[in-house]
Amino acid sequence: RVLTPEDYGLMAIVSVFFIFITIFTVNGFVTTLVRTQKLENAVCNQLFTLSISLYIAISLSISYFAPNIAAFYNNQSIEHVIYAMALITPLNSFCIIPNAYLNIEMNFKAKAICESIAAFISAIVALYFAYSGYGYWALFYSLAAELIVRTVLLNVVNKHRYVLDRRFNALKEVLSFSYKIQLNELIWFSYNKLDTLIVGKFLGIQQLGIYNVGVEIASLPMTKASAILNQVGFSAFSKVNNDRSAGHYYLERAIKLVSLFIFPVFLGISAVSYELVKVFLGQKWIESAAIISIFAFLFPLRMINAIIYNFVISINQPVFAIKNTLLTCILVISSILIGVQFGILATAVSWLVGFCFAFLIILVRAKMLLKISYKILFSWLTPMCISLFMWLIIFVFDHYFSETLETIEMLAAKIGIGALVVGILYGIFYKSEVTSLISRKQLNKSPIE
Repeated sequence: RVLTPEDYGLMAIVSVFFIFITIFTVNGFVTTLVRTQKLENAVCNQLFTLSISLYIAISLSISYFAPNIAAFYNNQSIEHVIYAMALITPLNSFCIIPNAYLNIEMNFKAKAICESIAAFISAIVALYFAYSGYGYWALFYSLAAELIVRTVLLNVVNKHRYVLDRRFNALKEVLSFSYKIQLNELIWFSYNKLDTLIVGKFLGIQQLGIYNVGVEIASLPMTKASAILNQVGFSAFSKVNNDRSAGHYYLERAIKLVSLFIFPVFLGISAVSYELVKVFLGQKWIESAAIISIFAFLFPLRMINAIIYNFVISINQPVFAIKNTLLTCILVISSILIGVQFGILATAVSWLVGFCFAFLIILVRAKMLLKISYKILFSWLTPMCISLFMWLIIFVFDHYFSETLETIEMLAAKIGIGALVVGILYGIFYKSEVTSLISRKQLNKSPIE
């Protein structure tokens, strides 16, 4: 409500460059350590040393080109924010070993507490500086506070210590696997973040701000849940990676249970996007409502795709994952380059269409090459259909009553209708699954039991 689309557009462009560094120097290393299910001192020390060295080197390189990047987008402020980001983001390297340790121990409670405290402090910092008139710097200070607090807290709870090590003799086996993960994530980065650079260049910083905020709001449930779901899922799949039947059981269980939640939530967000923006963000962001509505159809499929990806990596099939990600990248980027010619709405629709085609191809490949049954791979279909029916009911309601109800009344009515429709249909089709979520004994049963 306080900041402008230009503030968010500027920070979106700068963030892309530093997300790239994090993927290249952090994410693949954490995944590799978790998959080995052990932490050796020499490996940890050398990975940390390699990561922070790469982080500093690449940050300096991006800083060198900061004036050119600012000139490309015709916005001098970008240069100064790049310099500031280059100073703080190497702290991510200090999170590699703590993250791996907590994931291997499956101590997600401690990790969630650390990240929640960091997020809370980040929010306070953002609000203070935004209301104090700092503009886009409020977003930077918020991000810096979150990173510093998270780094400190993770290292406090981490029991596995690490130091700098000038040798790299223990990394051969680790790097032989991690480079495949990093390659896959760099391709993933291409289709997830290049739309920011493309929209910023073709449509301008102001339109990018509207587009980016729409994507951010639509993705909130995915952003908050996926971090934990991916860590839990990958750690769990890794523990049964030698038992094919158990792996398939847990894959189906994960897809089905997650689908029961994510489709009603995301399609519900799509159905009330206009009211959400008007009530919580204000009239100046009203253009982002349509972006939220479109992307809310996309993110449930992306979360299911992430579950499948974690399963694939846990059974040591990184090449299969790389090919899937490359396919998705080609289809999505091609679609975006077409859609951006017609505005931000067409860009969002292009994203959705391109990913849906890629996702269906990935499911077919998983059936053919990994011998995963369609029953498992399409166990999300019924929750999606139920949620789509809910969305249509709300759409009809909106058509007839939008002129007679106030915004708050419409928002409350839509939420009530959505909850009622989903509750009734889930009671008919998924009574046992919903009951099992309440019963810890049932939920913890093994495939044999």
